[in-house]
Amino acid sequence: MDTTASMQWPTYQNLDPADADHESAMRTRFIRRAEEVLAKISDGAFNLSGKDRVFGVEVEVPLVDCTTLQPVPQAVRDELVEQQLGDIEIGAHQLELTPPVPFPFTPDGVIAFAHWLHSQWHRVNTALQSHHAMIMPLGSIGWVPIEELTYTQGYDKYHRSPAWHQRHANPIQPTYGSVEPVQADNAYWVTCFNSIQVTLDARTDKEAVELVNWSNSLSPLLTALAANAGWLDHRCVCLGDLRVPVWQISHDARPTSERSSTAPRVGLPNHHITSIPDYLADIVRYPFVLNHEGSLEHAWEIGNGMCWRESRLKVFEQSQRLAVEFRPLSLQPTIEENINLVLLYLGLANWGLHNHAEPTNVPQLHAQKREAEAYGLYGNIAWGNQAKRIEAWENVPRLIACARSGLELAGIDWPDLQSFGTLRSEHLHPTARLHTQLYQCARPDSTRHFSSWMREACATLRWI
Repeated sequence: MDTTASMQWPTYQNLDPADADHESAMRTRFIRRAEEVLAKISDGAFNLSGKDRVFGVEVEVPLVDCTTLQPVPQAVRDELVEQQLGDIEIGAHQLELTPPVPFPFTPDGVIAFAHWLHSQWHRVNTALQSHHAMIMPLGSIGWVPIEELTYTQGYDKYHRSPAWHQRHANPIQPTYGSVEPVQADNAYWVTCFNSIQVTLDARTDKEAVELVNWSNSLSPLLTALAANAGWLDHRCVCLGDLRVPVWQISHDARPTSERSSTAPRVGLPNHHITSIPDYLADIVRYPFVLNHEGSLEHAWEIGNGMCWRESRLKVFEQSQRLAVEFRPLSLQPTIEENINLVLLYLGLANWGLHNHAEPTNVPQLHAQKREAEAYGLYGNIAWGNQAKRIEAWENVPRLIACARSGLELAGIDWPDLQSFGTLRSEHLHPTARLHTQLYQCARPDSTRHFSSWMREACATLRWI
């Protein structure tokens, strides 16, 4: 384990003078806390030492009117929060479903997770009936124009972060799309996206580093397989998943002078990490943004929370656990597909750790991620560094086999993964299925009828 005694913490060079003092104070507080945590990790305090591993999930769901598909007002979402059916998210219409405690990574734990998600999903939809509303299980609500998207009011962070990135935006390319490009440089587009995030314990700090790098390597194929966000601003932007690239473009505030040395703060890093200090050093390469005076006591939490990597290291100090959160996956169109996607990642993560799988080299990793985002399972993506690049859907049987093997290492048998793999091999990812269904009918000439076109397609697919 590297120590911090000789660490040279990087700095962010392009601070707004108005922010400089607060940013410097936040950075100092973050580094002080990081060094305290690293000392405990170095002493072995965060090794599991016989404790059972656990996993957690966060499921972001958009709430919309059943007829118009327009986002519900914040008051409707907040009513569900008051009923303890979920938590707030950045979008005023978004609800985050999070279990009260993590699940053991055991046969009973995965069954409990599946029961919980079924129950919570149905409870939310039942509570929404009185508002003529429902969960819309798509990774992007692409029929809502940007001016009609509202961020959650009453919470400073949900205003300050997008507003700051809007002011300091400096994207290389402000548009995105392999089919119908969209103007992607508005930071408030993030309120349009919905994801499912999975967190898995690491047994040691060394395993945590390995799991970050391996999870990043899984991102292209799992992004392709889970692609469910192809539409934005009434446009079919891509055949894959636009959530991460649009977020990356809209939150790219890097000065031109730092582009060659610093990756965007959203998405994949520009190198595989070598240690936990190396991971934490990446955080202070970027401004804290939520840097007002009242934030100083929370510099550690803010720094980690503003790290929007595809695989995020999480330090649970109270339970003394290290874990990795896998973040690139869009919400899936059915409860069963969300459950199976979580199990797929858990199995592949465990398989990779058991076999000490070699991470994909970084240039290849970035190229394959771009393929996945643009084309989903139609993209040309290899499995591993040496494999021949083939259409991603051809890798699905091997993915399923490795995932089932990884689950079996934890004593878990999940035969539903086989049918999930068959669905992806034969009918492809959700974006492709929706695209095919939509074009069974003529595309409406007016955006006024767009939501009806989208609703009928989702209903025919039995997603709603």
